[in-house]
Amino acid sequence: MEIIEIPIEQLIVSSNNTRKDLESGTDENNLNELANSIKKYGLINPITVVENENKYEVIAGQRRFQACKIINLSSIPCIIKKNINLTQTVGISLIENVQRADMGAIDKGKAYVQLLKTFDSIESLSNNIGVGAPTIKKYISLLELSSTLQRTIDSREGTLGIDALSRLSKSFSNHYEQELVHDRLKGFNQKVQIEMIKNLNGSVESLTDVVRDAQEGVFDLQVCTRGLCNIIPDDFEQILKEELLKKRKITWLEFMTKVANGASTAAGSTIVSTGFDAVKEALKAMAG
Repeated sequence: MEIIEIPIEQLIVSSNNTRKDLESGTDENNLNELANSIKKYGLINPITVVENENKYEVIAGQRRFQACKIINLSSIPCIIKKNINLTQTVGISLIENVQRADMGAIDKGKAYVQLLKTFDSIESLSNNIGVGAPTIKKYISLLELSSTLQRTIDSREGTLGIDALSRLSKSFSNHYEQELVHDRLKGFNQKVQIEMIKNLNGSVESLTDVVRDAQEGVFDLQVCTRGLCNIIPDDFEQILKEELLKKRKITWLEFMTKVANGASTAAGSTIVSTGFDAVKEALKAMAG
């Protein structure tokens, strides 16, 4: 692998690059930090380019290239890729970008869509870039969100996590409904947000009730005693939620008080097992 110094004026950004956050300026702070690092320690990793007439297109390393321009370097160490077609060029650029932790979620989703044109299937793409198929699907699903919500994600002002937003896009195709649900989910942690979206079953008709249930703690169950808390297993938690949603003979606070009073003061698994007994007794009281 040959590394050569190329004058910076001969370098241009490839039109196939997907790093839109650099163009929009949303990555400006991180870019300045990178520039300062290069100024202090030098460019450790060369950028990758392809020759295009009398210029060289940057296909991997756009951030490094932009950072070098900020500190007015006269030349940059580069790796020149030869005898590669357009598909391979796009693939190299996209793979490097999606492996960056600081790439915007929407840009990452778009990059995966582009890569699918090269690898044909999500499974093939997953095997080639070392990213799980569920993760790839999750980022692609974000592209089904309204443009307003997409801008919120990339501007880092979002109040919902990526997992919750992915679930939202899959559950609601109508953009107005997406934004309506999004606004009502603010303030809850992501685990609760996901549970709320699940319980909406693709309809906003029960949104008010689901928000009320979330405020009462229906979707965030724990058995606690004397400062010790244990998460209720998912299979039992689901049964418990269904019962709470069906019956309203005691309040959520009363219910959890019964659980806490019935839980053992011992440590470890004893708390959980005796806590389950208290849960069962509380359910009996609700049914009575």
